[in-house]
Amino acid sequence: MGKNLIAHLRSNLAIRIPRAAIEANLPPTIIPSLQCSALLVKGKAANGRTCHFQITASGLNKLGIDSEAELFKKLPTLEHIDAMLRATDDTVVITIRGIGEMTPRNPDSFVDLSTTEIDFGRPKAVVALGNSKASPQDFPGSAETNADRATWDEMDAVSDKIALIFAGNEPFEILASANSVIPVPAGTRAQRLAALAAFKNRRDDLGTTHHDAGTTAWATTLRMP
Repeated sequence: MGKNLIAHLRSNLAIRIPRAAIEANLPPTIIPSLQCSALLVKGKAANGRTCHFQITASGLNKLGIDSEAELFKKLPTLEHIDAMLRATDDTVVITIRGIGEMTPRNPDSFVDLSTTEIDFGRPKAVVALGNSKASPQDFPGSAETNADRATWDEMDAVSDKIALIFAGNEPFEILASANSVIPVPAGTRAQRLAALAAFKNRRDDLGTTHHDAGTTAWATTLRMP
């Protein structure tokens, strides 16, 4: 039971670009600081599985790494009004979240009863999702799991292309973590971007993000114990 249980394939790519990369697209009116923005981009992999990209951006100071600072925390407290009015934005932090559709009816996914663990006098439920995040060497997987790997790779490759579109031909930075910043030279191609920030390092574990999932396929006759 549970072959139709699915979650999402999710990757996160955060970049920091100079204001100059988007200067030409800013309105001609003088504004004291850059604004916050959100964008949704839809896509489809070659195998027919769909995905979308949740893109958030905020104009921050040079040391900023939080693209949602102005989007969800525009005015944290009244005490920060004066500071924000004096702020000068010279960089923009953009987060590109890829959300991909998993392949249904995957034999690697299941819901079963544990043979070793008991909870409230009954066997615990064991839930597994086809682990497309694992390498084929560690977990070969079914055809469906490998289809998810292909979807994930295509989705992450598009994330890189989106990042390069926003960066224009300017140098920028990949914010790999709170303590890791990867400089990207001007004119970098998507293939090089994937080498600088490996796809596997951007990916969340399956089932750890988003609360919704696909329906579980039940037998035609359901008998409760």
